[in-house]
Amino acid sequence: MQDSLRARMGWLHGWLGFMVGLILVCIFMTGTLAVFDREFTQWMEPEISPDVPAFDPISLDKLRPAILTLQQKGENPVLDLPSTRDPYLRLIHFDGMEFVEDTFNPSTGLPLHARQTAGGTFFFDLHANMRYGVTGVMVIMLAGLCLLVILLSGIIIHMRKIFTDLLLVRPFAPRLRAWMDVHVLAGVPFLPFALFMAYSGTVIHSRAILPAVSYTSCISALFEPAKPQKPTQPPELPKPKNRHAPFKNPPPPLTSLTQIFKDASHTLGEGQAGRLLFNNKKIFVTRRDSSGPELTEEYVTFDRIDGHFLSYVSHTGIVARTNQIMRGLHFARWAGTEMRWLYFMAGLSGVVMMGSGLVLFLIKRRETSKNLLMFRLGEGLAIATLTGLPLAVLSYLWANRILPETLPARAIAEAHIFGAVWGMAALCGLCFSLFRRSVVAWKINIWAFSIISAGILPLDILTRPSFTPFHTPTAFAAVDMIALLLAFLSFQGARRL
Repeated sequence: MQDSLRARMGWLHGWLGFMVGLILVCIFMTGTLAVFDREFTQWMEPEISPDVPAFDPISLDKLRPAILTLQQKGENPVLDLPSTRDPYLRLIHFDGMEFVEDTFNPSTGLPLHARQTAGGTFFFDLHANMRYGVTGVMVIMLAGLCLLVILLSGIIIHMRKIFTDLLLVRPFAPRLRAWMDVHVLAGVPFLPFALFMAYSGTVIHSRAILPAVSYTSCISALFEPAKPQKPTQPPELPKPKNRHAPFKNPPPPLTSLTQIFKDASHTLGEGQAGRLLFNNKKIFVTRRDSSGPELTEEYVTFDRIDGHFLSYVSHTGIVARTNQIMRGLHFARWAGTEMRWLYFMAGLSGVVMMGSGLVLFLIKRRETSKNLLMFRLGEGLAIATLTGLPLAVLSYLWANRILPETLPARAIAEAHIFGAVWGMAALCGLCFSLFRRSVVAWKINIWAFSIISAGILPLDILTRPSFTPFHTPTAFAAVDMIALLLAFLSFQGARRL
């Protein structure tokens, strides 16, 4: 009975793992990169010096004209206040194609001229919704549910030898056995992390397909006598409205943002104000995400014109607090540098676990199914995912430094290059796989990855205005050194194919 259960779980683990694993690798890889989204943004804005003066609240009033200008265009700007990880003032707005950040000096409020880029937020958007809105959120949530099934079935399969397999590594064993060791070794140590991320990510996006509905009024209505209803005219449908259409009249004036910041800090706590949002009547000041492991939804509202206090909103119920803790632990915006590296390593381990699982699935079925069209198509998709996405990430960094700084819609151009390179890598994998030459596709993409990643360091040296050989800021050094390490590892892998 137990062997039959393990066999059934093995079938479920293999097939569901391969079909959904192609998406899960993308989710985990972009989520791992998003752990350092602010640091990637710093690398992609080399004109801005990392040594900035301390934040002066008086500088906030210097940003009022920029905020009013954006609102006049019909946009809804968000002002991010300086933090330890990102010591600048950032005015974020959606230009119709991409979220764009305008950077300002935290001491003077003067603009810091930097190239237009989506920065590390691009990886976060890919991880959260695949840059496909509500449909992408639904796909992410369903993939998270499938990941829970895949992980639980994997635990059942390896339950007997889970600890002995963890201590056994055979790099020179037959290929199937060696890949199995990699799969188990990458998966078991960080299994609690993967389970929590799958569960919390599913809960965070649960409203996408399971909207919260209160049935209390419906149940009460069952026990009330029927009342005659007067015939009513159907409501007139609202006319389509252009989200980014400019206002016919100038937006209402803004009160002093310096005073708003001081009043909000008095309510939320010193240093706890993190973000300002604006509409035509109110100003919202939210609590800083890094204030603790809870990703709270606390905010204070003020009147837009005269700045008087309106309300303080805080969700303190058990359900709300539980949701806040899960969101906080999932997004890790509270985490310090050491904890972020732990998240990064755990996420990288998840990518290796899933990637090795895809390779295992193909190796096991190559002898019996290599002539089948579906097998060749599946291997082409695996090549597109495991080698194409890393190539696209590197091309995104290269595009950031190579594209002209004055290029219109520069941020969307970077995203287009990301998609184009990924598409070419996928086309390479699919074409060679369909003609039974999949090894050639693996080699081409891995060699390309090795060469491009090795070029990140010289690219940074040649295109960073403030480069000095004896003082390299941490964000730049980390990206350059990790790229060199990946170049070496991929070089060794390409040689062994």
